[in-house]
Amino acid sequence: MKRERLAGAPRASEGSAVNERSGSSFRIASWNVLADSLLQSNRELYARDDSSTLLEHVRQPQRLWLIGQLKADILGLQEVERFEQSLASSMARVGYRGIYKQRTGGQKDGVAIFFRESRFELVYEEALEFRVLADGCASHEEADRMRKHNVALLVVLRDRWNAGRELLVSCCHLLWNPRRGLVKLRQMQYLMARVAELQSRGGGRMPVVLVGDWNCTPHSPLYAFLCRGQFTQPLHTEGKWDGQQAAKAVQHSPSWAPIRGGPGVRAGRGHGGGQGADGYGSLIQAANPLVLESAYAAQGEPRCTTFHRGFQGTVDYILIDPTRLRSLGVMPTPPPELLAQYGSLPDCITPSDHVPIAVDLAWVDAPAASPMAGLVGGPIHPPTHPFIHPNPHTCNQPW
Repeated sequence: MKRERLAGAPRASEGSAVNERSGSSFRIASWNVLADSLLQSNRELYARDDSSTLLEHVRQPQRLWLIGQLKADILGLQEVERFEQSLASSMARVGYRGIYKQRTGGQKDGVAIFFRESRFELVYEEALEFRVLADGCASHEEADRMRKHNVALLVVLRDRWNAGRELLVSCCHLLWNPRRGLVKLRQMQYLMARVAELQSRGGGRMPVVLVGDWNCTPHSPLYAFLCRGQFTQPLHTEGKWDGQQAAKAVQHSPSWAPIRGGPGVRAGRGHGGGQGADGYGSLIQAANPLVLESAYAAQGEPRCTTFHRGFQGTVDYILIDPTRLRSLGVMPTPPPELLAQYGSLPDCITPSDHVPIAVDLAWVDAPAASPMAGLVGGPIHPPTHPFIHPNPHTCNQPW
């Protein structure tokens, strides 16, 4: 297939996208791009009258075009397949370098981090395999529960435009299964502990940004662990820890309210945290060693970042260290009422069942202006999100 330049993104020599932001600010985006193997194995979630929108050779050019519209300096992607063949080379043509980690257990997809080489240089990279959580389990049954094939990437990037500044970035895709809340918690703990360890090697001053598909909703106990730092739940309720059951109960309500971060959203300077025994009836406790908040906390989490026949809700987040980074503005996401006009994602415009999220960030001690700053808390005229369709009926038209 002929490789076309990503629409909306500059060639490596142009740099026009990065010039839209000041030298002290940068844009980070995250997107689950929907792997073809997972689409094919879950076709009942994506049934459409126009089945051509589900074909990989149709969706891949749309992915590249929409990635270009994001104009990100750093991009975390989940459910990436055929990394070298279909993505890395196309991104390299427009000035990005990519790091990839495929899921274990024979799975075809994985996670990737891309960064604009004109802005950042790679200092360190590391891949995490969450299946190691099975090591040392007390029983074979417990080991089987913990042996999941999810993965994460960690990179340390040095800002070429701000000498001496480094940034620790992680991209993850955690377990989906709502019944396995304890596994999800252990995966989060493992990732947070490793990030905290790497941060400490830099004297504890290195800013961190964690992006990904976390497979928990904003009102859930697992989200509270991420953004408020503490977790205390009885183990027999683990099927409710990710909030997906509660989200399904309200996802069709027209009165959905935005979820706003409160004063306690930055709390939680734990160092490992206590953990109860894993027997049912136990009280599970954990503390997040990192101080994190969602980049969308000021205006409220998106109402919906994934939309298909099985689930509609928010599970994708960009988590930042608010003591060292500040959000200048976030990219709005389309409301669920609009997405509902299309039945489910993907459709003829949107090639995934998730929509991307993005934030402009700045170092806390550096002033910066953001092209997205005016979008926080205000109306969007005209729509600026690349996934907001002007006319839902165009999806019935042939390519």
